[in-house]
Order: sequence, then structure tokens, then C-alpha cells
Amino acid sequence: MGRFVRGDIVVVPFPLKEGGEKRRPALILAEVAYGGSSDYLVCMISSQNDPNDQALIPIGHSDATGADFMANDPDGCSYIRPSHLWTMVDAVALRKLDSLSVEKTDQALDHVRSLLA
Repeated sequence: MGRFVRGDIVVVPFPLKEGGEKRRPALILAEVAYGGSSDYLVCMISSQNDPNDQALIPIGHSDATGADFMANDPDGCSYIRPSHLWTMVDAVALRKLDSLSVEKTDQALDHVRSLLA
């Protein structure tokens, strides 16, 4: 079993469409055992509200279990972006920031399922 679980918010160097990467929070959606180690299905978390993304899920202070994740967010709101998925190897995560509530994590998983249906 890996070092993260569903609902953990981690910092990862997230790949950008235009190339390169940016450190940003990501939500662990699932652990996938592979070759004796753990990979994770993650989705992006952003502070940007994109009105064109119908799958955005707002998260606030009450949705995280600790204070670390939202500490630097002056607006008090970030957004899960279930349409921005990535498979991450365990070693890529820089650190765990927080954990998201089961309800918000389940909501993100429901959005991913609807995208794949």
C-alpha cells in the first residue's frame, strides 16, 4: 500500500498543456498498484474559477480536514477540476498538504465517472 489514500491533497509538479510543469495541489482519487509500487490517479485543484468548465467543484475551508491547504487562499475557495486527470507515480508527490472531506472526494469521483460514461 502506498503512502497516500483517496482524499489526500498533495503537492505535485502538474504537467501543463503548453509544456513544462507547475507545482499545484492535486486530489488523490485512487491508488493503483503497479509493478510492486503505487501509482495514483489524481486531479488538479486550482484557485481559478473557469466558467467554461462545467465540472468544477468548489471547495472551501470546511471541506479540508486541516488548515494547511487553504492557508494561502485569500478568497477561501479553490476548485477541484475532475476533467484534468493525471496518473502520478508515488515519488512525484512533493508532500501531503491536507485531506479533503469524504463528501467532496465522492463528488469528484462522481464527476470523473460521468465524464467517462
